[in-house]
Amino acid sequence: MIAYFVCQLMNIEGKYLAQPIGVADLLEPIRGERKQKRSDDEEYLREQFKDILRKERV
Repeated sequence: MIAYFVCQLMNIEGKYLAQPIGVADLLEPIRGERKQKRSDDEEYLREQFKDILRKERV
């Protein structure tokens, strides 16, 4: 039942499945987004830290 739902969900997005996919394959995009968000957050914090240091120097 779950596999059928997943296949229907993927078909709605226009990605037709030629073979069954596993849960790990479904979670991979989520993991990638989390890694990207983490690196974006780190970059944001670096910029904030640099701004604070600039203000302290003045």
